[in-house]
Amino acid sequence: MIPVSFSSHFYLLKELSKREVFLRYRGSLLGIWWALLTPMAMLLVFTFVFGEIFQAKWDGGGNIAEFSVKLYAGLVVFWFFNEIITKAPGLIVSQPNYVTKVIFPLEILPVATVIGSLFHLLINLIILLAASAILYEKVYLSIIALPIIIAVTIPMLLGIAWTFCALGVYIRDISTLIGILMNMLMFLSPIFYPMKAVPEGVRWIFELNPMNLPIQWVRESVCEGIWPSLSALALYCVLSLLIGIAGWKLFGIMRKGFSDVL
Repeated sequence: MIPVSFSSHFYLLKELSKREVFLRYRGSLLGIWWALLTPMAMLLVFTFVFGEIFQAKWDGGGNIAEFSVKLYAGLVVFWFFNEIITKAPGLIVSQPNYVTKVIFPLEILPVATVIGSLFHLLINLIILLAASAILYEKVYLSIIALPIIIAVTIPMLLGIAWTFCALGVYIRDISTLIGILMNMLMFLSPIFYPMKAVPEGVRWIFELNPMNLPIQWVRESVCEGIWPSLSALALYCVLSLLIGIAGWKLFGIMRKGFSDVL
């Protein structure tokens, strides 16, 4: 699905990816340490609010520590999706000079965003694995499945990013709309609760959420030692590839009018 031309732009893609990671921290006092401190601070806030104030228990049992780790497992996946999807609409609009440069490969902008988000995802997964090892006093072999779980989401995320990146050029409101949608999806995803807590009558709606299965797979692999279903992984992978291809094709069609709009 990834065009061969990407190989000839490897250096450019590497530099753009590095900028995605380090530019946001340039000039700050703590620098790259913010990538570690920010998710930990968010975890503490969510744990206090849901664990102490609301006295939430995971699936009706367990303690606050267990609730925190399982909550964080869901947040790790959500933050990965959220960073890529919310950035996508502004990738070209915020850099119109790239459009005027005929030789610049606009298609690599979403790819660089995905690579930059993978860096933050890696940090979050390390925190999650460390917290899980401390809580359960062991590390499940099923964590080997984590790279596969992440890998099957990438084509879909690229497809979504290419689509929203192109739409963002023509429809400026889409950035605000996506921000609202992602805030809604945070509570409509099994982050703060297990899927079995969702009423059966509306569960199918939740299952349409592309974050649903990755969240469950990451949580089960890290916290419960449960391996993802191979058939479910295969089906998700096929759907992910189809969405990726569709997004790439749509981007190719819509990019022809970028210069006229910008």
